[in-house]
This record gives sequence, structure tokens and C-alpha cells, in this order.
Amino acid sequence: MIIRTLVAIALGITFVLNGVYFYQAGRSDTDIDRRPDARMVRVYVLNPLNAADPRLGLPAAWEHATEGRGRLSLVARPDDADAVIMVLPGDGDNFSWRINARQRAVVISVGSATVRRLGISVVVHEIAHQWCCDIGGVADGHWLDDDEPGLMNASTHGYAQGLFSPRELRALGLTE
Repeated sequence: MIIRTLVAIALGITFVLNGVYFYQAGRSDTDIDRRPDARMVRVYVLNPLNAADPRLGLPAAWEHATEGRGRLSLVARPDDADAVIMVLPGDGDNFSWRINARQRAVVISVGSATVRRLGISVVVHEIAHQWCCDIGGVADGHWLDDDEPGLMNASTHGYAQGLFSPRELRALGLTE
């Protein structure tokens, strides 16, 4: 918990210094309407770590996970991003939180057992919390059942193929 607090403080300071104003907004219908479009997600990576740089495979992983219905582009400035990713060395938790109505902060610990086992799918999963954290049938942003295994289940069964389930694609607004 101390690590999360320190990371949150560091990210908050970094976002303010980079022009992205950190605040914890209350949820409203207006906030939901201002969410980014999952068909074209913009991502900024704050501190890539050479070989662990999620930019290497992230656009292809997002397109694969959305079955070609979504695209992801990398942007040069954090205030242009829908998701700002901070990569940390070593073992730790992977988590995300809402910065504001449009943006999400994602923290990835490249040495964690989860990242070592599941790779870039963990980053895709954390970005997807932008759309499926606050609806019914979830706990802590994860589906409570495994009826449709996918990237957002409470278990990791859906990670194997790196695909969102049909239910998750609906939550992302990516239905045909």
C-alpha cells in the first residue's frame, strides 16, 4: 500500500508538471459521455524501460484484443492521451485509476509474476478499465463470473488468448 501511495504521489506530480491536472472526480452521466472512444485509444508511456517498453507491442495487442474493432496510437504528450502508462522496474502490483473523466493512469510493474506470465495483455487489461470498471456484475473492476472468459474476468482464464469476450466488447462499445 505504501508503494501505491508513493507511485500515486509521483504520478500526480508528474501529471501536473506535464500539464495534465490530477483530480479525483465524482462519477456522473456527463463523465461517462466524455470517455474516450475505444475504437481509437491514445496512449502515452511516461517512462519506458528499454526491453520492457509496452509501446513495442501495444498497438497490435489492442487491435488483437478487440478483434480488429479498435486501434491504439501512441502520442507524444500526456495531455493528448486517453491512458498514461507508468512502467516501474521490479515486482509490484499492476493497477489503474481514473485521472479525470477522459483519462486513466496505468501502473505496470514489469517484474511482477502477472506481467512475466501474461505479458502485454496486462497493459491492455488495465487500459480497458476505462470502460468496464463501474457497471453492474463487477467487483474491483473485474467480472464476477467466468461465463464469458475474457481479459476483464476476476480470474485470468481469458488472458490466454488475449481477447476481450463478447460481453467486454459490448462494455467497450465495440459491437458490430
